[in-house]
Order: sequence, then structure tokens, then C-alpha cells
Amino acid sequence: MLVYIKFICTLIITIISAIFSCYKYLKKELDKKADKDTVIKEFDNVFTEVEKKVDKILYEKEIEFLKNQINDSNKSLCYKLEELRDDMKIIKEVLLKK
Repeated sequence: MLVYIKFICTLIITIISAIFSCYKYLKKELDKKADKDTVIKEFDNVFTEVEKKVDKILYEKEIEFLKNQINDSNKSLCYKLEELRDDMKIIKEVLLKK
């Protein structure tokens, strides 16, 4: 009879320790999962912020490029207008001589 009681106590202790071990393992895995989710969310937030800053920098560079292009076009047009004016002076002189 004493052997049966000892066996039952050992069985109960083994079951309780197995349940406790499973609980600790599951808790550890859930914490890992929560940490992974947190890291992924933080990475997404950082990536979004970086993407916004890159877009802003690209936008500013594009505006600067367009301004420079407009200035170059204006200079080119001014030179062409001056050449046209000089040509018109020559034509005027030729016409007045005739």
C-alpha cells in the first residue's frame, strides 16, 4: 500500500512539474513572439520615417534641379534674343542703305 501511495505522489509531482515546464516554455515563446512583433513594428516605424525624409530630400533636390534648369533656359533665351536683336539691327542697316 505504501508503494502505491509513493507511486501516486511521484506521478502527481511529475505531472505538476511537466505542466509547470510547459507553462514556462509557452510563456518564453510568447515573449519571444511579442519581442519579434515589437521589433517589426519599430522597424516599420523607422523605415517609414526614413522613407519620408528621403522623399523630402528628393523633392528638395528636384525643385533645385528645376530652378537651375529654368535659369539655364532663361539665360539661353536671353542670348538668343540678343542675337536676334543684333540680326535685326543688321537687317535694318541693310534695308536703310538700299
